[in-house]
Amino acid sequence: MEFLNGAVSSIVPLVTNTIFKHVAYPFTAGDNIRALESATRQLRALKEDVNMEIRNAEWENGAATNQAKEWLLQAESTEKEAEEIQQKYQELCRCIWNISPNFCAIYKVSRSAAKMHIEVKSVCEKKVSLEVITRMPPPLAQEMRVSSSKSANLELALHFIKDDVHNNIIGIWGMGGIGKTHLLEQINNELSRDPRFKVIVIFVTCSKECSEEKVQNKIIEKLGLSKSDSIEQKQSTVYNFLRERSFVLLLDDLWDRVDLKTIGIPNPMESVGTVIRKVVLTTRSTEVCGQMEVKKKIRVDVLNWDDAWCLFKEKVRKLLI
Repeated sequence: MEFLNGAVSSIVPLVTNTIFKHVAYPFTAGDNIRALESATRQLRALKEDVNMEIRNAEWENGAATNQAKEWLLQAESTEKEAEEIQQKYQELCRCIWNISPNFCAIYKVSRSAAKMHIEVKSVCEKKVSLEVITRMPPPLAQEMRVSSSKSANLELALHFIKDDVHNNIIGIWGMGGIGKTHLLEQINNELSRDPRFKVIVIFVTCSKECSEEKVQNKIIEKLGLSKSDSIEQKQSTVYNFLRERSFVLLLDDLWDRVDLKTIGIPNPMESVGTVIRKVVLTTRSTEVCGQMEVKKKIRVDVLNWDDAWCLFKEKVRKLLI
């Protein structure tokens, strides 16, 4: 008997509360709708924040995580359902002014609003622990087909790049056809093979008709970054990606000065902490070296017979591949 009394005493309040809640739905419809509207506004704001974070990350070679994509789909669906309930309530309110109140319809909308309010709050709470962005790995340097023989100029260039912390813009100059490009390709390969020297290597062929925007586009393509229309947006894209990363920019066959800042290259002379910023260029003119504020120049002289023959065979082999 005591067990029965205890069971009844625990069940009665539960049943009473449930009945009271359902009876109250028609009279609390306005409160339930307002609570739902408030939660929906919060969800909409969180959704916009996530989308903005993803857009900003895409400029820096980031991407949305799968859980972020899934959350956005859930948020979109939940927001749509919440708006439909709010729309039904507004339609009911317009009808009430013309005819007697439809308590059954108001009851259903109020109950739906109360349940949806809980669901919207649940989706909002999931945002707190959401990992929105994943960082794409930096692109690997692409090795180039060149001979494996090392020259004194190659050793000197590698010394300036790896060991000299003060001279971060290096110019390789000399007349055309004597191996400047070949030397720069060797530098590219040596850097990409060295597991201790962790930098992003960017090789860009400039040529005579090259402009800052063309160099910029090639860098964006090499790094796999998002493309945009204006040079200012692309400048921001390149800068934001490289500013906290170590890099070596190799500019081959530069005929005129290009503004590294306009392109988006962080100032090589303002390396911070352990971040390495180096620019190595090849040119036929010492004037270009001066215009680019080169700190160390390496002159490539006319090759001796053996080196010239090796370079000739290398060029022929490339043409035949």
